Amino acid sequence: MTKRLFLHVGMPKCATTTVQAFLQDQSEALARENVHFRFPPGTRERHQGNGAKLAEDILADRRDAWRRKLDFFLEPEGDVIISSEVLFGLFATPAMNDVAERIRAKGFETTVVAYLRRQDIWVESDYKQQIKGGKPWTDALPDLVEKRRRQGLLNYAMTLTYWGKFFGRSNIHPVLLRPGQPKDHALRALIDLVGVTSIPAGATEAMNAANVSPPTGLIEPARLLKIRLQGEGMDPMRVHHALGRFFAEAPKVIDVPPRRFLLDTRTRRAMVSKHRRANTDLAERFLTGPAFDDHVEADPASDAPLAEEAKAVLDAYVAARGVPRPQVPQDEEAPAPRRAGFLGRGVRWLRGSRG
Repeated sequence: MTKRLFLHVGMPKCATTTVQAFLQDQSEALARENVHFRFPPGTRERHQGNGAKLAEDILADRRDAWRRKLDFFLEPEGDVIISSEVLFGLFATPAMNDVAERIRAKGFETTVVAYLRRQDIWVESDYKQQIKGGKPWTDALPDLVEKRRRQGLLNYAMTLTYWGKFFGRSNIHPVLLRPGQPKDHALRALIDLVGVTSIPAGATEAMNAANVSPPTGLIEPARLLKIRLQGEGMDPMRVHHALGRFFAEAPKVIDVPPRRFLLDTRTRRAMVSKHRRANTDLAERFLTGPAFDDHVEADPASDAPLAEEAKAVLDAYVAARGVPRPQVPQDEEAPAPRRAGFLGRGVRWLRGSRG
């Protein structure tokens, strides 16, 4: 009997951490239905899922290492879930041909599960993570948009078509995340796909969203603060703590701008229009149902000049509390990276293969 492997590949900032926390919390319930979500020894990382180390070994072409980890995952006599947003970068990795063959040789049929948000929404979430998540990024949002465009990450139809070359187009399962969906939509979509029945609805509804971003009106001021602190030579751990203090204290001492978006309405509409064709292709190729809609809600507060607003917010905060320069215990670990470098390596290979 063919066993099933569910390969949850992200993408980043699409409920990944929430899904992974749920899978860990419900791993025993899943195992009772012969669905296995396990960690290789010494690799348990709650915020990376169980497949991050496997993905790193594949991307680095460490053949013996990835084979050992993959064989561990595929040991059980039942279905298997492997999850990590690091896996998203594998769509452009030559070694995935060997990985796919080994999975088939072990008697598994693979379903690739990819959660997606409309491009204008996703890139803002990505930017917020770049600013707040312990990364060195300090460039403005348009620079990140251009970087993601060059990498091909905003053309979802193309990305998933590459995955289809490994496992077959009919085995690629996008889940489109839209504003207004039930808060447990991402979890229920996975449960329904896997086909487990013993997890009650209350278990998904009780899950709180993980990795929640600070107010949008504080993100750009935080970038300016980050630039200032890095310019002073502050080490990354102290910068990370300083930003955390800023996000915690600012709402108490200043008026936070009510903007809901970092991009203004005109820019968001242009981005949606630019990707309309690719999103239609996505829906048609992978039978997702309706494509992402084209409606872009106007938000006057988000049309305020971002640079001027951010400078005024940071000035007001510094006047009230001063520049945060926290002391960090020497034995405290640095914030866990999201391994964007591995994603970048995958898309760099893709760009090179086109030449």
